[in-house]
Amino acid sequence: MIQNAEDTASQLKIIANPYRLMVLCALIEESKNVSELMSLTNAPQTLMSNHLAVLRKAGIIDYNRDHRTLNYYLKDPRMKTLLKTLYNIYCNI
Repeated sequence: MIQNAEDTASQLKIIANPYRLMVLCALIEESKNVSELMSLTNAPQTLMSNHLAVLRKAGIIDYNRDHRTLNYYLKDPRMKTLLKTLYNIYCNI
C-alpha cells in the first residue's frame, strides 16, 4: 500500500503543472504532434519538448513516429480516467 501511495504521489507531482495538464487534456481523445500541442498551449518549442520529455520518462505518454513527425498519445489508461474526472469536476462549470 505504501508503494502505491508513493507511485501515485509521484505521478500527481509530474502532472501538477499547467502546461503538462493542458498537454494531457489535449491527448485524452486523440494523439497530437508537437506543433499542435504548441499551438494549443502557446508554449515555445523548447518548453514543450521539455514537458513532453518529463511526461514520456514517467511513462504517462509515448509517441508514434510518422516519417519526421512524432504523434504523442496517452500511454497510461489510468491517466485518461483521472484526467476525465478532473475535467468533469473543474472544467464543466
